[in-house]
Amino acid sequence: MFDLSTIQAIMIASVVVLIGSVVYLTFTDVLVPLPAKKESVRGERRKRGVTHGR
Repeated sequence: MFDLSTIQAIMIASVVVLIGSVVYLTFTDVLVPLPAKKESVRGERRKRGVTHGR
């Protein structure tokens, strides 16, 4: 049987891998379309400024 310390190390490593994979997947989905979103936000800000005439 494994010692308690090795079991804890394996469990912590698996949890870290799971959290890391979830964070990686979410950040890749979020970061890839970010430049397009930034451009659209800048365009909207410019349009708002033009509509207000300032």
